[in-house]
Amino acid sequence: MNQQILMCLHTTRLLMSSNPEQVPASLGQNQAMRVGVIIFIAIALYNALELTVLIALSFKTCRSVYFWSQLISTVLGMILASLGPSFRNFSLTPLRLTLLVSNIGFIMMVPTQSAILYLRLHLI
Repeated sequence: MNQQILMCLHTTRLLMSSNPEQVPASLGQNQAMRVGVIIFIAIALYNALELTVLIALSFKTCRSVYFWSQLISTVLGMILASLGPSFRNFSLTPLRLTLLVSNIGFIMMVPTQSAILYLRLHLI
C-alpha cells in the first residue's frame, strides 16, 4: 500500500515538473490497456471518416456556416483530438507536439460544436 502511495506521489511530482519531457510516456500501462486504447482510437477515427463522407454527400452547397462547422469539427477536431493523446501514449512524439495536436483538436472541435448547436436552435 505504501509503495502505491509513493508511486502516485512520484508520478504527481513528475507531472507537475517544469520540464514536460520528464513526464513518463506511459504510466504503468499493460498490454490489455494498450489494445483497448488502440480500439477506441480506431473507433473515433472511423466515426470521423464516416462523418466526413456523410457531410460531403448530404450537403448540396458548401457555403453555409453549418456545413463548415461540421466539417471543421469532424476533420480538424475529432481526428486531431483522438490522435494527440495516442502519440504520447505510445511514445511516438515529444510531449510538446502531443499537447499542440491535442489543443488544436480541442480548439477546432468545441467552438464549432457550439456553433452547430446554435445553428440548430431554430428547430426547437
